[in-house]
Amino acid sequence: MTLPARKRTYSNAPVLLAGFVLLAVVVALPVLFAARERSFSAEVQNALAAESCLADLFSTMREGENGSRGDLIANSAISHHTYAQSVEMAPKELATLDRLLGNTPLAGELARVHELVAQKRAQLAQTMAYLDQGNRAAAAALITTDLNLRTMVDLRDLTARMRGQVAFIAQHARAEQERDARLLELVTSGAVLLTVLLASFAVRESRRRTHQLRAAEANLLVANEALERKVAERTATLRTSEARFRSLAETIPSLVYMADETGHLIYVNPSTTAYTGVPESAVLGASRFSSVHPQDRAACLEAWERCVTAGLPFEIEGRLRRHDGVYRWFIDRAVPLRDDRGKAIAWIGNATDIDDRKAAEAAMADANAELERRVAERSAELDRIYRLSADILAVGGFDGAFLAVSPAWERITGWPAAALTRQPTTDFLHPDDVAATVAAFKSVLAGRPGAVVNRYRRADGGWCWLAWRGVAQHDPDRVYYVARDITAEREREEQLRQSQKMEVVGQLTGGVAHDFNNLLTIILGSLELLQRGLGDAEPKLIRRVEASIEAGRRAAALTHRLLAFSRRQPLAPKPLNVHRLLAGMSDMLHRTLGETIAVEFVSAAGLWPALADANQLENAVLNLAVNARDAMPGGGHLSIETQTIFLDETYAGKHADVQAGQYVLIAVTDTGLGMSPETQAKVFEPFFTTKAPGQGTGLGLAQVYGFVKQSGGHVSIYSEPGEGTTVKLYLPRAAQDEAAIQLAEPAAAASASGETVLVVEDEPGVRNFSAEVLAELGYRVVAVGSGQEALALLARSPPIDLLFTDVVLGTGLNGRELADEVQRRYPGTPVLFTTGYTRNAIIHHGRLDDGIHFIGKPFTASALAARVSVLLARQRAGIAK
Repeated sequence: MTLPARKRTYSNAPVLLAGFVLLAVVVALPVLFAARERSFSAEVQNALAAESCLADLFSTMREGENGSRGDLIANSAISHHTYAQSVEMAPKELATLDRLLGNTPLAGELARVHELVAQKRAQLAQTMAYLDQGNRAAAAALITTDLNLRTMVDLRDLTARMRGQVAFIAQHARAEQERDARLLELVTSGAVLLTVLLASFAVRESRRRTHQLRAAEANLLVANEALERKVAERTATLRTSEARFRSLAETIPSLVYMADETGHLIYVNPSTTAYTGVPESAVLGASRFSSVHPQDRAACLEAWERCVTAGLPFEIEGRLRRHDGVYRWFIDRAVPLRDDRGKAIAWIGNATDIDDRKAAEAAMADANAELERRVAERSAELDRIYRLSADILAVGGFDGAFLAVSPAWERITGWPAAALTRQPTTDFLHPDDVAATVAAFKSVLAGRPGAVVNRYRRADGGWCWLAWRGVAQHDPDRVYYVARDITAEREREEQLRQSQKMEVVGQLTGGVAHDFNNLLTIILGSLELLQRGLGDAEPKLIRRVEASIEAGRRAAALTHRLLAFSRRQPLAPKPLNVHRLLAGMSDMLHRTLGETIAVEFVSAAGLWPALADANQLENAVLNLAVNARDAMPGGGHLSIETQTIFLDETYAGKHADVQAGQYVLIAVTDTGLGMSPETQAKVFEPFFTTKAPGQGTGLGLAQVYGFVKQSGGHVSIYSEPGEGTTVKLYLPRAAQDEAAIQLAEPAAAASASGETVLVVEDEPGVRNFSAEVLAELGYRVVAVGSGQEALALLARSPPIDLLFTDVVLGTGLNGRELADEVQRRYPGTPVLFTTGYTRNAIIHHGRLDDGIHFIGKPFTASALAARVSVLLARQRAGIAK
């Protein structure tokens, strides 16, 4: 009998083995996911920390720049502290970034951040160095350079780009976390399904596999427990990460938000609700831009749509409304959150309050504008000072060359500014002043004060005196100069020196003339008396006496010229018709000058009367005419021109001895040989002459000079070699016309009839001569040697009929004081003064006092007799003066 085939049975071991293997894989996956979760969490944390650190770094550098700008504007200690704090924080933040991003793909861009921060710190350090030195202009210039602004822009763009990349890394990590969570859920579901399958397998398993099924079931239960533990741990991790994010978002002062692609809010942190004053329930779902200022909303929406379309980070500055209605400036930044396919599904961002920064920038802009305005005003003021300054302002280099010079240079020297800056300075300097100028320039370069007075050649060939001061400055190497034109001062000093010299010489010559006049009075008087007594004596003896008298007269004329130069001659100025006086001299001048010299008189219409002594003026004109004749040995032309002229304050300021006012000008011009400047400087000095020995005394022009000065006038001379000479006499205008002065005619001289004449003279020879002459004329003469003797005599003697006294007496009373006492005792007594050197007793301002009768020494017997006779005759006729 055939046994039925045995039904083949298959073992379920391979299936169970495969199930358990799959179950083991499912159990291992949560462990792998847990490791990945830790890695992704670390990436998210590092990314968030790196993004925050990048923002802090840029904020730190921006605060450093704001601190330097604030220090420039307000010189504030707070601004300086802000700068110092930024300098201290930047290296720490860079070190943090190195730790967080040093081993990431952003390492290259991080190196560029290092370069920009180092560059900006160097710029800030240089700016603060300038400020510490007080060089605010250099600091302001450095702050506003393109490089300075470009550095901050590059740093801002780079950090923003890196924050976007870091945000992307964090987003990618969170996406991986979410994907792992979904995979873990799938694995868990698979594990459950696998467990059910294995359980089904186990049910169908034969009983012989019951213990194996139970073992597998037990293992499955264990795996389930482990899986549940892992899921719980993963869930806790995700919740912890979310809690950290919320803690961070809810504690920072920035307004943190999440929005969808349409701009509607899906999350806001408490700072946002606190700022806007709108509760979270009302904010969520509302437009992100509902609280933006109406003027900024369009720009924000446009920028948002552009970034959403392109999937780029969003950043814009705008004003947000605060809960109290005040709008403040914020900078709003947001980055997209992407799904596994890279699509932006949401935007997370924050808005940072920058209103204070904006206010500071506005204040800085206003300060910069004000600074620029003040700089412009100051520059304009300095430019006006530079252009209008009467002093020369110049800038030069350390090589001695001038780089720029103010317009005063051309006004003073006549040279254009380009001439000084293009030519060597020595081309203009007087050769005698080069050494002193170089020494002063070296002193300036050595840092010592430098000053020098030198002469610069003018464009017209003359020289001007300039007083220079200079100061040197390094970096750049410049020397700054100021020069004052002191030519007029130098000329006045020279005129004063010349005037003082002439005054001293005049005093000396006047004193000598006084002694000579006393001697000449005795000599000439004695010779005249001798001549009278000779009668029909031997003709040879008579000729000798006459020659001696002529020599004495020449000596008297010489002393007269000395007195004229010393301005000690007695003048009797009266209003003169100068035209009539010169016309009266015409014949005499033609005879004196000869036929080879043509004389021309040119008189202005309406000529004023001049106040001067007529005789002395004739002598002065004659002296000038004779000098002109001697300067034209071959003949020539002599012009005597008169006109009225007004010398103003400007002219008087340039001539120390001139008073501003109205004058009558007499200009004597010849076409002779002319004079050099050296000769002109000495031409009025006594005894100076260019003539051959024996042909001139050197007193002609000195006499003219003294007469005009004593008359209150002015003399000037202009001459050029080979061109001739012009001498100008300025005589003061008279207050009255010549016709207004009526002089009383003196009574005719009468013979002496025993009148008593008191002679007072301290020089015995003159006293004896005067007494002898008067006694011979029939007068009763009483002679004494001093004023005290005269008063004592008058006290014990009868009254006198005439007082003849020397002005200058040895001791005690002078002649004027004696005359005043005699007039007090015996009113109406005539007084005749004499002197060889007048002082202020009877002459004031170069003129005889009113009512003074005077005979100058040396006088002759006939001249004395005539003067005494006239005075006594006038006294008898009742003429007071």
